[in-house]
Amino acid sequence: MIYAETISDLLVKASEAYSDRPFLFSRKKENDRFVRHSFKTIAKDAQAAAEAFIELGLEHKKIMIYAENSYEWAVSDLAITAYAGISVPVDSDWMSLDICEILDKLKVSAVIYSKKTEPTINEIKDKYSALKYICIEDDFVDILRRGRKLLEAKNGNSEFLEKTANNICKIISTSGTSGHPKSVPLTSWNILSSHEFINRRIDVDNDIDVCYCPLDLHHIFGNYALLYCLACGVPFYLPKSTSRIAEDLSNLNPTFMLATPSILKTFIDAIPEKLMDKYMKKLAKPGLFFSESYFEEFQKLFGSRMRAIVCSAAKLPAKLKDTYCKMGVRVLEIYGLTEASGPVSMDYMIDKFAESSGVVLEGMEIMISDPDEDGYGEIALRGEGVVQGYYKNLSSSITFIDDDGFFHTGDIGKLDSSNRLYVLGRISRIVIAGNGKHLAPHKIESLLDGYDEITSSLVYIKDDCVFAKIFSPESGSRIMEIVEEVNSKLPAYSRIQSYDLSKETPSSAHQNVG
Repeated sequence: MIYAETISDLLVKASEAYSDRPFLFSRKKENDRFVRHSFKTIAKDAQAAAEAFIELGLEHKKIMIYAENSYEWAVSDLAITAYAGISVPVDSDWMSLDICEILDKLKVSAVIYSKKTEPTINEIKDKYSALKYICIEDDFVDILRRGRKLLEAKNGNSEFLEKTANNICKIISTSGTSGHPKSVPLTSWNILSSHEFINRRIDVDNDIDVCYCPLDLHHIFGNYALLYCLACGVPFYLPKSTSRIAEDLSNLNPTFMLATPSILKTFIDAIPEKLMDKYMKKLAKPGLFFSESYFEEFQKLFGSRMRAIVCSAAKLPAKLKDTYCKMGVRVLEIYGLTEASGPVSMDYMIDKFAESSGVVLEGMEIMISDPDEDGYGEIALRGEGVVQGYYKNLSSSITFIDDDGFFHTGDIGKLDSSNRLYVLGRISRIVIAGNGKHLAPHKIESLLDGYDEITSSLVYIKDDCVFAKIFSPESGSRIMEIVEEVNSKLPAYSRIQSYDLSKETPSSAHQNVG
């Protein structure tokens, strides 16, 4: 694995170390096959694009990338973060109101967009006529051609002003801990500092491993994975969307896949009900071996070589994680957030702790603020990857960063003696019951959801009482027993006083984390 302090250094070292080996595979069109790009090619194209951006007067400027996943997206981001300026990636599903807010707030100088986002660009062009607009489909070939000519004139020796590890290279917009958009400035070292610690957990082999990433690159999770695979010399498949995951897995046979809990749930939901019932009965038996051949049909959904699925972006229900692992598909959970430049904790390949969100990375310090009697409190972070504040928003930074430099995440969790992190949910879901006591619904939901008979649950205050909405195919008598068992584990003030049983599948019973 390559260790680097700057993205420019990482690009150069990866190009030299892995050269013509395949790195990035992307589709030009949704129905086309994946096109291969080597480590050397992407490094050269990033330098060429950077030369062209600088010629356009964009050196040290903020450049928005407003497009779906593509090779051009990846090259643009690498060119900007490594050499030209500051990358501002945004969701390709955002509408004009969101785009205008970022353009105004960050004083963006150019926008790289796609045909998909062109209608929104056309809406705002008159208002932002001074911006430079670069269409991936129409203009990017010319960008690379111009950049290559500039490099040739310099005999291949670029003269970029050197970026240090602590220069801002990327600004990612996030909902932050209050639900209001925040702009998170990240440096190269913020992003790259945890590579060593992630590598200790998954032990990749670039002669064998292949990563499949159906997640958006504008999100810190997908973006981090691209750079990590670049450092490890691991081929990286980048589809445009999640619409063909099952087909891709069957055809490509990757060893690692990136996913969100919703993607993992989709695979479970696709299993025929009768077969899933058989699986559940088998899982209920004691002494089940991890790679039980009984679940071979399920394992084949992920290809023939899958070593692990790495899951992040939201809280992974322990029951879903445990089901996958028992059925022979290892799921490694990551807890992370944009303000931490990605991962905070991650499972080891050998771990079997379904309830935890992994072991805290060695470069990360965690404090549990104001823990309750069970050790749960607000998760606060400090480390090389944690940002020092929001972009030009000192008041918000002061709100979430305490005097000791800990960033308060707004997430509830606890640590065990082995430094495993258990994340329950957002602190915003803490409510005050009618008796004045602070109630944490996620703790009660976690207990309920721990039963195989319960699909999901949602706990809240109703008529000054603790009320639970329980989703389960079971009869009322069994659910009553479960509620009584759960209440026996809770202090009197937080016990379920009333509940409603529904056999319907909930669309979302839990809120996202991170």
